[in-house]
Amino acid sequence: MLSDLYQVRRRVLAISNLAVGLTALSLVWLDGFVPLLVAMVLLAVFRAPSSPLADALALEYLERQGRRQAYGQLRLWGSIGFAVTSLATGALVLGADLVWLVYLYAASVFALALVSLTLPEGRAERRPTLAAGRDVLREHPRLFVFLFGMALVGMTLGIVNSYQIVYLDDIHAPGWVSGLVFAATGIVEAGLMQLGGPLIRRWGLRSVFLAGVALMVPRWVLYVFIDDPLWVVPTQLLHSIGMLSLLVAGVLLVDQQLGGRWRATSQTLYQAALQGVGSAFGLVLAGVLYEWSGIDMVWWACAVAGSLGLLVLIWATRGAPMRTIETRGS
Repeated sequence: MLSDLYQVRRRVLAISNLAVGLTALSLVWLDGFVPLLVAMVLLAVFRAPSSPLADALALEYLERQGRRQAYGQLRLWGSIGFAVTSLATGALVLGADLVWLVYLYAASVFALALVSLTLPEGRAERRPTLAAGRDVLREHPRLFVFLFGMALVGMTLGIVNSYQIVYLDDIHAPGWVSGLVFAATGIVEAGLMQLGGPLIRRWGLRSVFLAGVALMVPRWVLYVFIDDPLWVVPTQLLHSIGMLSLLVAGVLLVDQQLGGRWRATSQTLYQAALQGVGSAFGLVLAGVLYEWSGIDMVWWACAVAGSLGLLVLIWATRGAPMRTIETRGS
């Protein structure tokens, strides 16, 4: 909200990533549960603004060029980076050299902090006020319901982000297969992101969004029955379609609700629901279910939460307020 008020999104993004890198490096020297817990809380706080601010800057840049529907073509580079690093570091995840992941992560976010300073900064036509920011959700009740649905979907993402590696370990997947699973996700994501604009123009923003969310549910059911690690690789197609929905269509849907004045704020609300509140609750639930009945019960819980989230989102996105994005430009 402060970055929207004072139009300092670029600088806040750089400071955020610098703090993330320094906090990540501290993990190498810390010992004991409490110091590590404090460091992880700080890491989460500093990392939180990164994705919403990057999305806000990208959308601002594209809107000035009159081609907002091309957001997926920018976002695909994140998927490419995800694929490359996942494949390169997959063996380290289950190996003895875990500490190198911390150094690689810190180096990456330090580089991102420097790149952030070179990005073009947006300029709102009319600067919003803090008082107006406090009333954002009250004045957009449909958005509040939408965010609740995203929190339910976010429960499943929080679980899979932390428990997929546990699942792969449970079914005795070697390190290279784990890397291949995550790399396949990024590779397919990148291709789908490139097609995001044409798909949205053809089928509409709401349809693409809901279809991606719906196709995530069968993935959790398949995990219950898959015990051969290689069969996990093709299921990543469902994940990639879901990411097109959540990381492109969902971003554009939320951006339409509040407009350019609250661009970073709207993306923060979206990310907070999807990867903050929902993810945190999902992780707590998954821990209880895993200890009680194993990983299969965790995936069944994901299927239930994802289905409920889909129903809420169908209701929240009905009607004119969730219109299709403009199709002007290249």
